[in-house]
Amino acid sequence: MNRQAEKDTLKIKLEEVINKIDKLPIDKVYSRLFQLGLASNIETDITIESFEDIKKKAIKEIQQRKEGLIKGGLKTSWFKLNSILGGGISKERTIVIGARPSVGKTAFVDNLLDDIEECNKDTEIVILSWNYEMSNVQRFSRLASRHLEVTVNELMSSDKPLSPELFEKFINTTKNKLKKRNRYFIDVPRKVTEMERLALDFHNKFPNAHLIMDIDHTLLSRKKGTESNEELVQETSKMCLRLKKSIRNTNIILSQLSRSVESPERARDFYDPRVS
Repeated sequence: MNRQAEKDTLKIKLEEVINKIDKLPIDKVYSRLFQLGLASNIETDITIESFEDIKKKAIKEIQQRKEGLIKGGLKTSWFKLNSILGGGISKERTIVIGARPSVGKTAFVDNLLDDIEECNKDTEIVILSWNYEMSNVQRFSRLASRHLEVTVNELMSSDKPLSPELFEKFINTTKNKLKKRNRYFIDVPRKVTEMERLALDFHNKFPNAHLIMDIDHTLLSRKKGTESNEELVQETSKMCLRLKKSIRNTNIILSQLSRSVESPERARDFYDPRVS
């Protein structure tokens, strides 16, 4: 066998190994790497803090917040929402928004993210949107329609052609209000491991930014082999936990609830006092 043939054979074997790794939970991959002695660069020490150490940290942070040296989080224009979130959208947080299909989850998150960018122009913000339910152009069109105060159907000429005046207003809006935003969209479903890898790459590219990652929605990510919906949600949850601890980002997860919760059978079984 010549040298090129050997390289081709090794390449095929390497691809087979990578495919097998992609099908394993990330914690099992790390465990095996540790066993083989190939994970020396991965932090293994367990950090234990005493009550007194944590108390000192808490006093210092509370004092810095009082003096305005630390912000409570990214503000929105909704005072009550800021209050509920403890001052705004903070780092090291995962926010889950669950609702039935077609009630406006995506529209709410788009308004929220747009609002965050508008209200925190003094902060470097990078948004990574895993956009699985609609195309990237559709999602941008919804954002533009909000600024234009017209419906998406009007903007997309669904019933009648967009007027020249409104089209010119649209162009001006994209040049002024919607210019130079650090927001990135992916509308092709990827595996959870690939999503985590890209989030880490973005953190390395924008190390000083407040990174926000939104996923629309959890069950539309690409599955590994015979992975169930429950396993996919668990892997997504674990990924968000690792990311918020390692790179201190914010995760906003959309979760679609089943309409079956409203079925007469469920209502009777769960809420009828005669049954309980």
